[in-house]
Amino acid sequence: MAKILRDDYLAQNGFSEWDKTCPFYKCVWLMKNIVDFYNLSRKAIEGSTAENKITWNRLKAHMPDTIYKLSTQKFQLPTDGEAACTAHFQALNDEIVTAFRNLED
Repeated sequence: MAKILRDDYLAQNGFSEWDKTCPFYKCVWLMKNIVDFYNLSRKAIEGSTAENKITWNRLKAHMPDTIYKLSTQKFQLPTDGEAACTAHFQALNDEIVTAFRNLED
């Protein structure tokens, strides 16, 4: 999670279309999705049993597409407009919640 936070939230490239400006709503959604993923990961790992042990490696194997989308969400262009960006980030958040719900099943 530290790598995602460092590389995908804190690192910025002022010469790129997606990073030269970052509206407040985009910053908030990026952090919300990272924090929600972290909290759900921690809850799943701490709540796992010896028979059904959940580790970071198991999470990566179970939801590689979701983790990839979490890492690449910063590439959403602010020029697409707030409504389109917010819809994209909300859909990713819903996917994160669903992935962890499916992990419990």
